[in-house]
Amino acid sequence: MIGKVVPMTDEIYIERAATTGRAAAASFEELLTFERLLADLSASFANVSGDQLETEIESALRQLQAFLGFDRSNFVEFTADGWATVLCSVARDGVERYPPGPAPAFLSWYLGQVRAGKIMNVRSFDDLPPEAIEQTEYRRRSGIRSSLGIPLRVGGRVVGLINFSAFRSTRDWPDDLIARLKIVGEVIAQALVRRRSAASLEELLTFERLLADLSASFANVSG
Repeated sequence: MIGKVVPMTDEIYIERAATTGRAAAASFEELLTFERLLADLSASFANVSGDQLETEIESALRQLQAFLGFDRSNFVEFTADGWATVLCSVARDGVERYPPGPAPAFLSWYLGQVRAGKIMNVRSFDDLPPEAIEQTEYRRRSGIRSSLGIPLRVGGRVVGLINFSAFRSTRDWPDDLIARLKIVGEVIAQALVRRRSAASLEELLTFERLLADLSASFANVSG
């Protein structure tokens, strides 16, 4: 049975227009708030010291999780020698975090896809291919409904991954949201690369000082 059609009076039109206007205003305000959050997060990594980097990453993930309603967020580093290391994992109460350190073995297929530069926009189990059997089993076991993994490039190389997961319901990941999260993720990745470069330079200088000291020692012995 077709429901009764309500005539579109001037009063109803005005009320609907006002409601639509309020919703649009709310969405615009939320967008502005989100843009300010991303700008603040990016600025916080501009001059962060190396020993504070993990603390800043955790703070950034917690703020993004709270604003966007994710249940868990992770930041993973890909090292030049092929390892994947969980630098930070945050989650709401009742959701297990990944421990810092080497990434779990069941993530191998997933991390391989990200390392190859693929955005892992997984809305449901149906998005995973048969070869991702370990990933599928883990998702069923842990209760992940949807997830998003974004590869982070610096200098043309994928150096990390920022990941978000939803456990309570399935989620859509719009392209504009992915693009914004990718930007802030790559700002974090750049800070990480700067720290690694500084550490490598310090190691090189230390090695050169050692060589100089050894050369001076041998020179004194020869004399």
